[in-house]
Amino acid sequence: MSPVAVGRSIPSVQSDYEAVGSYIEIANMTAYDSGSRNSKKAIICAYEFVGFHPNLEQICDLLAAQGYRVVMPDFFRGNWWGIERLRAEGIQAFIDWMNKNIPWENVLDDIQNVVAELRNDGAENFGILGLCWGGKLAVLASYEDAFTASVMIHPVLVNDDDAIGVQCPIAILLSKDEPDFRPFTEYLRKEPFGHQIIHKRFEDMPHGFASSQGDFSKQLIAKRVDEAFIQNCQHPYTCDPIKDVNHQELIYNHAYAGASVT
Repeated sequence: MSPVAVGRSIPSVQSDYEAVGSYIEIANMTAYDSGSRNSKKAIICAYEFVGFHPNLEQICDLLAAQGYRVVMPDFFRGNWWGIERLRAEGIQAFIDWMNKNIPWENVLDDIQNVVAELRNDGAENFGILGLCWGGKLAVLASYEDAFTASVMIHPVLVNDDDAIGVQCPIAILLSKDEPDFRPFTEYLRKEPFGHQIIHKRFEDMPHGFASSQGDFSKQLIAKRVDEAFIQNCQHPYTCDPIKDVNHQELIYNHAYAGASVT
């Protein structure tokens, strides 16, 4: 069993990286845009609540280098929460603020508007990647048939019941700090796409290691970030695990592009 090969190597993250994308306006939002606008495959990257960050720009560029157009919209429209503010006010204050200022239904409308504009530019297949806060959005957006696959990395605010209604395969990539996602995963295993669910926990990484809080100059963190995107994704909770899979390209081909594993 193997995914479709992309035919090119996947680079590793760097601590001194310089972004190659640009900032554009899309669906009445500023967005980081990377990759060819002629690509038929598009990925929407949902950032964490701290907003744009060089680490996330680099991740968008790495995905774009595989032939995707990657767009990271500013769903908060500049009203980001910093780590220090979250520590001072607490997660409940953030949730209350978000429910008042940018409720999920508004963000999902933004997602649909972004998809519409990308379609106008020629994109036909869509995936969504969410980190931290964006992980919750990656789940909610997967209720719509616009997306062929979803990926969430060290997500927050995701509940077991959020699995109900998911319409596409999800890669669930966790740090040591997230709660138990096995009930969430096991529910999705019962869906027609259940054999395509990926569940991986990085037991030696803290929450945020693959986003703005990750120090890519540290060898172990950089290695784990690489693994989160390009290798070592397995199916530990199914009785018929996928075998003989080239894990280095599984995320790019199966999860992001929506290619089936047969």
